[in-house]
Amino acid sequence: MTDIAILNHILPIIEFEYESPSEIKFIKLSGTGFLLKPSYKLITAKHVLNTNTKQMALQIQYDRWAPVKFEIIKHHPNEDISVIDARPTVTDHPFLQASIKHHNSGGKYHLFGYPEDILFDREHNDQFGRRQQYPDLVYNSGYIRRRTNFTIPGLVGSAFFELSEVAGTGCSGAPIITQLGENWEVSGLYLGERTIENANYPPRELAYALRFDSIEGWLRESGVFL
Repeated sequence: MTDIAILNHILPIIEFEYESPSEIKFIKLSGTGFLLKPSYKLITAKHVLNTNTKQMALQIQYDRWAPVKFEIIKHHPNEDISVIDARPTVTDHPFLQASIKHHNSGGKYHLFGYPEDILFDREHNDQFGRRQQYPDLVYNSGYIRRRTNFTIPGLVGSAFFELSEVAGTGCSGAPIITQLGENWEVSGLYLGERTIENANYPPRELAYALRFDSIEGWLRESGVFL
């Protein structure tokens, strides 16, 4: 799979404001979303979408980031996931597809997302140290530590993969890819991290993702899984 194909199917979601009718100003990186075949609906974490600000996705056109406007279609009532009607201009080589296969602890996963800390690289900084409008797609991988079916403080929902690797702020909504090949199987989406504190050990961060096998009916009803 080429880098450009991945960039055009796994997208940064940003907050922005209009500087003029034809120019936008980047405000902040909200998270990550991804286009699923065959519907080309854009999927992300529900908490990424802030209805009090203007938001859009970005896609590569002519070697530059271009806006992808969208409308929210549906929020899951209990889990942290939303379906978006996006208007991408580049949809060549569809390869991401939802999977409801059961994955046990120890299974490997891959993740591509847009961590916020990349915006603080040294080049092209604004007055706050951010690389405005230069989100970088970053690869991350690890293994599933365990499956859970209960609520966890700080997270929305109850059906999680606990992951071995923290991807970072900005990767919320990124796909959890459990099978590579001609088609990439997406078995969930990254939600974020929580810090575990134990008086006898230093604090540590654990990462969590929503499991698609727990919301098969909702995915079908939303038209993203056939």
